[in-house]
Amino acid sequence: MHVLPEICKKITIPDGHIWSYDNLPRYYDVMPWNYIASIVKTYDEPLSLVDIGANIGDSASLWRSHFDEHHDVICVEPDKRFYQTLQQNVKIIGGCKTFNCLYNAGISIDQLNYHSDGSQTGVTTLRKADCNEPCIAFDTIDINQLIKQMNNSTAVLKTDTDGFDLHILTNIKDTLKNDLHTTFPVIFSEGPEKHDYQDKKLMYEWIDLLKQYIDIGYKVILFSNFGHPYVFCGQHKDIIESTLLGLHHSFLNKRPVCHYVDIILTDSQQAFDSYCSL
Repeated sequence: MHVLPEICKKITIPDGHIWSYDNLPRYYDVMPWNYIASIVKTYDEPLSLVDIGANIGDSASLWRSHFDEHHDVICVEPDKRFYQTLQQNVKIIGGCKTFNCLYNAGISIDQLNYHSDGSQTGVTTLRKADCNEPCIAFDTIDINQLIKQMNNSTAVLKTDTDGFDLHILTNIKDTLKNDLHTTFPVIFSEGPEKHDYQDKKLMYEWIDLLKQYIDIGYKVILFSNFGHPYVFCGQHKDIIESTLLGLHHSFLNKRPVCHYVDIILTDSQQAFDSYCSL
């Protein structure tokens, strides 16, 4: 049975949202946030949460299960249907600012597609050259605008956009440069999408990006789709490469050993070591 903290049970969860599924893994979504909370609690001052792809506020509710409203939340959700539910839920969660916007990753909006199933996810992707669909029409917000909305100087960054996270992580790294560590010492991102695992070029783009984060001091932990730690990569680039290429080959052979991974990046060696020892 899926186990959720009490505040998460109070928010509105629409039919079709993954939390409404039967037979979810017991600690699905909960375990990574427990680890993030253990890092945040090592700081003397409150941290904010910048939640890109906030959906209905499910991540914000997990954050609030650990922290009071001094740890504010900045929610970014472009889909109007999810945003309506998000606005209801933040009244329960508290300490949230919401923006009905698409994150501006430095890519012109006329180069993007957006699709939503209306119940669970919204998917942002780059437009193909032969795409005949109308261009999307969203307001956008960039990382510097989001930082100005934070009540605290330091934050956890979470991004879950079903297909656009590679571009978001690249944009934030390139935009903030030397300020990245002090602004976002912890980053929680969805990893490659299912179709990415079958594309070797895309997999190497993910591998190269994670290696760049290692070069600037972050440690990497991969979580499985069940919500449990999958591989403690630390700063070992060869482990990241072998893990993601191993998943690539398992998808090509139609025997995926893990359907997707989530990624936690932390600049704290102490937090990484303490979690590995559990």
